[in-house]
Amino acid sequence: MIATEGQTPASPARADAQARSAAPELAAKLDRLAAAVRGAGEGAAARAALDKIEKARQLAAGPGGAVYPLTRALSLLESAARELGDEAGRADSDGSGRAGLAEAAARCADAARLAADIVAGIGRERAAAIALGSVEAGSLLPFEREALPHPGRILLALEAGFAARVAGLVQRFGHSVAIAEKPEDIAAAFGFAENGRKPANPLPDILIADLFSCGFAGFELQEKIKALGGGAGTRVIIVTPFGEPKCAARAIQLGADDCLGWDVEPSVLLARIESSLERRRLKARRQLYLAAASRARESLEDELRRGAEYVRCLLPGKISGEALSTDWRFIPSASLGGDLFGYHRLPDGRMAIFMIDVSGHGVQSALYSVTIFDVLRGAGLKDVDFGDPASVLKGLNHAFRMEERNNMLFTLWYGVWDDRIRVLSHASAGSPPGVLVLRGGGAVELKVGGMVGGADPEAEYRRLEIQVPRGSRLFLFSDGIYEFFTAGGEMLGLEAFVQLLERAASSAAPGESSVGAVIGEVSALSSNERFQDDLSLLEVRFD
Repeated sequence: MIATEGQTPASPARADAQARSAAPELAAKLDRLAAAVRGAGEGAAARAALDKIEKARQLAAGPGGAVYPLTRALSLLESAARELGDEAGRADSDGSGRAGLAEAAARCADAARLAADIVAGIGRERAAAIALGSVEAGSLLPFEREALPHPGRILLALEAGFAARVAGLVQRFGHSVAIAEKPEDIAAAFGFAENGRKPANPLPDILIADLFSCGFAGFELQEKIKALGGGAGTRVIIVTPFGEPKCAARAIQLGADDCLGWDVEPSVLLARIESSLERRRLKARRQLYLAAASRARESLEDELRRGAEYVRCLLPGKISGEALSTDWRFIPSASLGGDLFGYHRLPDGRMAIFMIDVSGHGVQSALYSVTIFDVLRGAGLKDVDFGDPASVLKGLNHAFRMEERNNMLFTLWYGVWDDRIRVLSHASAGSPPGVLVLRGGGAVELKVGGMVGGADPEAEYRRLEIQVPRGSRLFLFSDGIYEFFTAGGEMLGLEAFVQLLERAASSAAPGESSVGAVIGEVSALSSNERFQDDLSLLEVRFD
């Protein structure tokens, strides 16, 4: 793992010796470079470049074997070379300053190459002393994966032997892997070749680099990607033998999701890859939704349709397992409402299950529900136990006050299922009750009666628990599924809908979903072809 202050990083004596032996040559080059820049003129570009060169001299004179100062010196020298080259290009073709500036830019680039060679050499030496951990494939992932992520496109900019090990590891889990061997491979992947052509293939989802391979030393590659707009969403993971906290901090400042040690456990690396892929997907979905919202004035109907598609893409994958299965339907209304639901595993293995409904309709309500959804999925509240439904509701109620949210309110049913003891704990904030239909017949309404979310920041919420027999079905729904007028002119109502659920569940075969039957009967009862509110129905079968 990455060394922290007070620990000894994996740094062989040969690497330190190499850095010390090359340091005098770099120092001499920088001395000559500073003199050349001083003689090239007194322009703003020359003064700025000289300032960066002086800083690089100070960094390069630091303790031998330390990589971070060399990487910073490298970045400064590359920046100075660009500035001097640009200034030389702007000078008059017959001006005496142009030749001097051009020569200084060339010397600056030469010094940067030497610094890069030193960094790469240290990386190779340190890498030789550390190996990727070994672990059987069967222990790499949790015992249950209810929603496997989509495989990703991964580009490896790593030392050849290490790249082969990492490629073999991640390919076992369905990811597509390409190994970059030279700078041209990176340029082709990201489209920053000199000819400016865009890459022929889609950008990689994840880049895994080690800060010294493929012709890019230090943070050159990250800085180049960032300068070109961040690689259009490509996530970056650094796996490096440079066990220096400052290297890790700089990598993360430049946008890396993480900076891991060369001896990282494969299970940790795989977990970080999955997390980075999820972040990329969520970012892409948010961008899609915001793009749709920006076109609202042009076509409100088109915007609402795209908003519904975005909400739908956030909904969870359906589970089909021996112990637990799910099915659901989401039918957005014509004006798009604030319904959203989901389920996911908590760190301790229990499963969180929830149904959100935000007051009102339109883009504002949808955005509000997505915000709450992201908080629940990402455990994004401090001092909240996301395994305790009452704690979750209290935290959300305090964080989403109506006076700070354009007077908007929300309802939420939140439950936590523990399959080890078959107990479902739950709490609610003004929501319709969850309905547990037992295999032998009968329905239990799971309601606690908490205050609507956002109305009173001092409101308290209670948690209840229920033992769930095998073969039971839990139904969560928004009020739009029963608050409508039937063909006879009467409101269907909650009581009649609970009876409908019980009939449909009792008629379904064990292990078979009853969601289709419920939706079919509700649609037949409605007096309108399209519902005025969002219609959300989630069924969880505890087999």
